[in-house]
Amino acid sequence: MLHVRQADYDFFRCIADKCPADCCSGWEIYIDDDSLARYESLPGATGDYLRDSIDYKNQIFKQKDRRCALLDESGLCRLQSAFGEEALCETCRMFPRHVEEFDGVREYSLSLACPVVARQTLTSQTPLSLLTKEDETPDDFDEFDDLLYDKLLYARDKIFEICHDRELPLRRRLDLILFGAAKMQEYLDEDRIFEMDSLWEDMDALEVPEETFEESRRLYNGLYALERLDRSFIRVLDRTWNVMFDAGEESPWDESLDFSRYSDGETLSIAGEQILSSLIYVYFCGGVYDDLIYAKAAFAVYMVRWLFLFLKTAVLDEPDSDPMETLITITWRFCRETENSDRNLQLLEDILLS
Repeated sequence: MLHVRQADYDFFRCIADKCPADCCSGWEIYIDDDSLARYESLPGATGDYLRDSIDYKNQIFKQKDRRCALLDESGLCRLQSAFGEEALCETCRMFPRHVEEFDGVREYSLSLACPVVARQTLTSQTPLSLLTKEDETPDDFDEFDDLLYDKLLYARDKIFEICHDRELPLRRRLDLILFGAAKMQEYLDEDRIFEMDSLWEDMDALEVPEETFEESRRLYNGLYALERLDRSFIRVLDRTWNVMFDAGEESPWDESLDFSRYSDGETLSIAGEQILSSLIYVYFCGGVYDDLIYAKAAFAVYMVRWLFLFLKTAVLDEPDSDPMETLITITWRFCRETENSDRNLQLLEDILLS
């Protein structure tokens, strides 16, 4: 099996109680079968407390005030404190790491929903790169669309090239990727899969449609349908809606990707590139399982667009704030609202395809 991981994957280190967030608030944490069986024999008061904190019917940890029942007052996990990291269930042990499997390939990535990962990713000046290693690990894929997967891999490499072309404005890169993914979806739907590779040739010379005010407003409005994991995030949504869209086309909605307005505009543009690359890496090839190529690319593109709408609003409200620090914070907060809820991910795909 081929193992692929982000070059900075192994540099992640949890900062525990120094973190501005915890990994558990608002989330239903699934407990895998092996961990559930192991928990039955954990000794002492912590073992008893643990078993009282499990919803066995749904195989999840109970919550108290939308926080995992195992969190103590300082935000640390009682289970880990008492028995070590190896006692954690697979969900908790893995986060913020993510693994996606394909036929003969296992891809490892880091979630931007973690504040440490968000800072590590957004402040890097080096374009995303992937490291590969092969071993004899077997896989159990009986049926897999190898042809479509090959086309998606080729397209992802081309998308990375666009992502990393810093001669192009970030908005232009977003438009090109969205256009290319839309054409790929069209070719797939029309059973023209063998023509997909040609779509990405001379892409930077194409005239592609830019996002309109009406489209931006409509898609942003769809965010209100999402499940709220952090109830306070509604204030971010409301304030951005009021600033960016209430005045119609005269609103500053189209200025959010104009980095010349920031003293550190180039750094912010690179941060947007890093967010885009990271999300494309995590999601794009997953289109092999549901044929939703456009939705996967659009999710990455619009996450970047929405994050910079939030940033623009925040900077207008607090001109003396540090834009990069603000972007880091809103990135992990918004990714917690989206990436860590299967319901929200499905809703976003429906919104972007509507």
